[in-house]
Amino acid sequence: MHASSRSARLRLVLALMCAALVSCRIAGVPDRKRVSVDTVAVRVAFDSLVARIARIDAAATLQSYDTTAGFAHVIGGELKRGRPAFDAWLTGMFPMLDSIDQFVIDSVQYIPVSADAVLMLAAYHEAVDSAGVRPAERGVWSNLFVRRPGGWKVVYGNSTHMALPAR
Repeated sequence: MHASSRSARLRLVLALMCAALVSCRIAGVPDRKRVSVDTVAVRVAFDSLVARIARIDAAATLQSYDTTAGFAHVIGGELKRGRPAFDAWLTGMFPMLDSIDQFVIDSVQYIPVSADAVLMLAAYHEAVDSAGVRPAERGVWSNLFVRRPGGWKVVYGNSTHMALPAR
């Protein structure tokens, strides 16, 4: 085999490999316009969830969560698998929300996972409980939002609470 023939074949193989790598990279890049729209839609869905919680409306809050069998939420280290367990916990928790003076989202981040899934990460704190019914808390909250026919729904969530130090 001639050196020029081998060199030409090597260049062809390298060109094909580069083309394959570039096409894989392009296929892996999400459509930026769609991702930004999805992130905005999830932000609206999360803001709606927080507003429903602030109104102490358990029935409306539950509308933000998916109803599929795979739904799960971890709260305080305890797994609520399926909507019946989560619904019972959430409905039972809502009367305590009257004791929170203010629930504040300190920061939130939205991470597109796919065209139909966005991970939301938030840090929050509760303002001091002036009634003294329960200690104020801070925590982190994550939700995996998935696009469903009825809009963006939470299919998995995790809330970790920590008591604020006494002053």
